[in-house]
Amino acid sequence: MNSGGKTTKESDENHEKLDFRFTLRVPSAIIHQIDEHRKKKIGSFSRNNWILEAIEEKLDVK
Repeated sequence: MNSGGKTTKESDENHEKLDFRFTLRVPSAIIHQIDEHRKKKIGSFSRNNWILEAIEEKLDVK
């Protein structure tokens, strides 16, 4: 009987496409440092993008 669910493979493929949202507590001193670095970049660069870039650099994601 088909219940209309997805196979494990389909579920895994969809899972990889999702963005995950979570709360991250960051000390205010670090936020101020992040904001100072963001101001040095040309154009508008969100705090979220700066943090993602820092994570990618740490993980050596290319």
